[in-house]
Amino acid sequence: MVDVDDLDALRAYGNIPRAEGAHLVASLFMSQKDYLHQYDDDVRLSVGPGCTETVVIERPGLAPRIWDNTAYLRKNPDVHGYALGALQHYLRHGFHENRDLGDEG
Repeated sequence: MVDVDDLDALRAYGNIPRAEGAHLVASLFMSQKDYLHQYDDDVRLSVGPGCTETVVIERPGLAPRIWDNTAYLRKNPDVHGYALGALQHYLRHGFHENRDLGDEG
């Protein structure tokens, strides 16, 4: 256990390789502003309300929108054979390649 009030102990714990939760220690030392903006350059997903298959996707420069598998595949036909599916392709490759999500709707 680490005393959360002992900042030196927390920093030391964060430097232990593979220590449970150590990857989260850095966020404890961020300012509120830095914490809230740490993922501004990343793609973000959220699941729609209730038990639905609706996925909302957003990224820098793109307002939140519902993921449209068909539109992505229509705009990126080379992805049709990707074994993990279109959404996984976008998350793993397409986002970094700045691929078009296709027509919204």
